[in-house]
Amino acid sequence: MQRFHAILTSVMARIIVGATLLLLVGCSPQLNPKYCAVHPEDGDCRDAGLVSFDAPAPQCMTNADCLAFDGRPACDTVSHQCVQCVPNVSPSTCPGTQVCGDDLMCHGCIVDTHCPDSFVCTPAGTCADAANVLYASPAGGGSCLVKESPCKLPIAASMLSSTRYILKLTTLAGTDYAEPPLTINAAAQQQGILIIGTGTTFTPTGDGNAITTQGGNVEVFGIRIVGATGANSEAVECSNGGLTLRRTTLTNNAGYGVRTTGCNVRFERNTISLNPLGAMLVDTGTIEIHNNLLVENGTGGLTAGNVQLKNVAGRFVFNTIAANQSKNGNNTSGIDCTKMGAGVVVSRNILVANGGANNPTSGDCGVSSGTNFIGDNLGDIRFANGYHLTSASPLGTVLDDSDSGADCQINGVFIDDIDGQARPNVFCDRGADEYRP
Repeated sequence: MQRFHAILTSVMARIIVGATLLLLVGCSPQLNPKYCAVHPEDGDCRDAGLVSFDAPAPQCMTNADCLAFDGRPACDTVSHQCVQCVPNVSPSTCPGTQVCGDDLMCHGCIVDTHCPDSFVCTPAGTCADAANVLYASPAGGGSCLVKESPCKLPIAASMLSSTRYILKLTTLAGTDYAEPPLTINAAAQQQGILIIGTGTTFTPTGDGNAITTQGGNVEVFGIRIVGATGANSEAVECSNGGLTLRRTTLTNNAGYGVRTTGCNVRFERNTISLNPLGAMLVDTGTIEIHNNLLVENGTGGLTAGNVQLKNVAGRFVFNTIAANQSKNGNNTSGIDCTKMGAGVVVSRNILVANGGANNPTSGDCGVSSGTNFIGDNLGDIRFANGYHLTSASPLGTVLDDSDSGADCQINGVFIDDIDGQARPNVFCDRGADEYRP
């Protein structure tokens, strides 16, 4: 009995001591320095001052100290480490017209403010050289040669040359340009002409095409062109040469949205609407036409298709041709193809609800219902927010089987959609929009 009481007393003492230790630990935690030495990521160890980090040895004091570091020619005077570049330092160590980001790496520009010298970020993601730019504004009155002194749009257009080949429509003094129609001849400029007007609207004040291009290569980027008047007047017309339209809006003009003859064309991410002769007539040349909304064009008298392709070679892919009008009966409402050469691709498009014509397509370009969605009812697609696909858009008709086919790519790289979202997102969706949940 005495032995039992001795054992019980010993056990109770151990319990009391253990509880006391736990209580003490709970009230005043003690960290093990050896644990912290091998777990420097532990926040308690850092807070207790048991972790020290050795700062990297200084690499540089000036850029001259970084010459030996390949690809890192700039000295960050805060960390004294060699980096690719330092923001807002002139001259920049970024190559060409790239800009320095907050990550101390060189990048292409995204917006004009990334380009403090010219205030022009080109579609290629490079900052334009100010010496190559002419500046226009609605008020005008300046020299055109520097961003602080823009001139009227027609004056700037007349000054385009082999050295001043970028025309920038600024938004610094308004966004609405009401000027006479423009004619751009780029035949003498080997590098072509670039007209940038992101956020601006151009309304011609006289009859005729809003912009006519002749010879050479002309790119129009970001402008909303509206209200060309006069018989058969287009927003943009090209005769010979090359024409690129990117992210433009061509709406409510008297003729077609765009008409070309003998031009090599590239149209991407445009919205073309409310043009009574149709969205486009492209006659003779090569084409790369993708990611465009071609909607609400035509009239009840249109017979030849809201998209007309004649004597061309290339691709017409991922476009949405919807809610256009056409004449009832044995006519063409969507795409009309004439004298198309071998190898032309007309694929991954949506053609729906394009009026009363019996034929959504016609001609010899082979618009297959297997690779294009062709239908009569706009509601079948379940569009929302301006002809964007939705989760209700019918799988199996709008969305293709997952693939990496050539239609979805350019030179092996997936093209983006009208919003700039990369394809594919599981599927390579038909039409201009790539559905995103």
